[in-house]
Amino acid sequence: MLSSVHKQQGSAAIILVFLLIPLFGAVFLALEGTRYIQKQSRLADASEAAALAITMANRGNKTNYEKKLATEYVQSYVRKIKDTPVLSVALSKGEDTVGSVIKSYVQYKVDVKTTHKSWFSSLLIPSFNPTESVINKAVARNYPEMPGDQFIDLVFVADFSGSMDSNWSSTSKTKLSVLKKNIISISETILKQDANRIAIVPFDRLTAYLDSDGKGNNIITCQGKLRPDSYFETIKKMMWARKHSYKTFTCPSPFHTIELTNDITKVKALNNMWTRRAGTASYEGIMKAAEILVQDEINLNPEKPEKEREKDKQKLKMILILSDGKDSDKRVMKNLVKPYDPSVVGMCERIKKRLPREGGKFFMAFIGIDFKASSQTSFKDCVGEDNVIDVRDVPMLISEIKKMMQKAVGTGGVSKLHYRHTN
Repeated sequence: MLSSVHKQQGSAAIILVFLLIPLFGAVFLALEGTRYIQKQSRLADASEAAALAITMANRGNKTNYEKKLATEYVQSYVRKIKDTPVLSVALSKGEDTVGSVIKSYVQYKVDVKTTHKSWFSSLLIPSFNPTESVINKAVARNYPEMPGDQFIDLVFVADFSGSMDSNWSSTSKTKLSVLKKNIISISETILKQDANRIAIVPFDRLTAYLDSDGKGNNIITCQGKLRPDSYFETIKKMMWARKHSYKTFTCPSPFHTIELTNDITKVKALNNMWTRRAGTASYEGIMKAAEILVQDEINLNPEKPEKEREKDKQKLKMILILSDGKDSDKRVMKNLVKPYDPSVVGMCERIKKRLPREGGKFFMAFIGIDFKASSQTSFKDCVGEDNVIDVRDVPMLISEIKKMMQKAVGTGGVSKLHYRHTN
């Protein structure tokens, strides 16, 4: 009898051992599983925050910046990672419908995997592997707040010198053809807002505008040829008048200024303009652009309703200079921007003081087309060092133009989380 009891106790012990294995396994899985669920949730938060941060910065994913930033976010959110997080950042572009408006966007997708050492791991008891990976991803989009959504008068000061007939390096397209295409493309976006206007000032050594011969006939008048001995006089008068204080003459120019307009068909007249294969004088284009904006303010129609007049006053006024090289005579720009007589305010400073009207904003920028404009002191002194951009490849041109306009408006766009993986 006693022997039978001992046998039963031995059997019970064996059964208990076998029962404890799944019991411990259930406990291990519950504890460890909860931990990994929390890791998954934290990684979801980290990938979301990283995607939004990268999208708000919107640097184009051309350096290691995005990956480094995402890694820092993951390491801050998720603790006790066994190895460095495995990360990838993908950039794409497209269009989306926001309300009733089709808007372009820049999208950043962050994929991340982290590895963790398990607390409980055994070959005998059901449990997790010694190390486990947690994977997550998030997608965010930046919808640029283009000046097409704002009130703006934008003057493109476009280089039409002879060098613009040469091909953009590594492409079969001329710099002038690329420039014209991009200006028209940007203008189409901006002019969707009726209150916005575009002007274009082509320049080489001169600028030109449509004029009248007094007999009802349209002629093209050129203006320019600033003499070195007339710098101070030019700066003081700043050429706010329709006729500059120096030489104007009738000329057979293949390009001319397009005055402020909301009509895209007038902007597209740019397609029929060509170079004269002459030199470069960017200051001529800058002064003509300032003249256009100032004259428009002077001639503000008093018969307009007060609300419309207020909108005109509060517009962003912007001059965007696009050129592929330094001026043929560097002395002129240098002396106009920083006169050697300290009592004379330089050309660009006078423009900034004169524009805009009360309540509005003014912004100037210089974009070098396949040219290192940032190395030119006069350009930096004129528009500000941060507002001089070098564009080396064709796809960058429209992107950098948009960035400068976003900067002028005062926003980098609206960033929104588009997708978060939480499984």
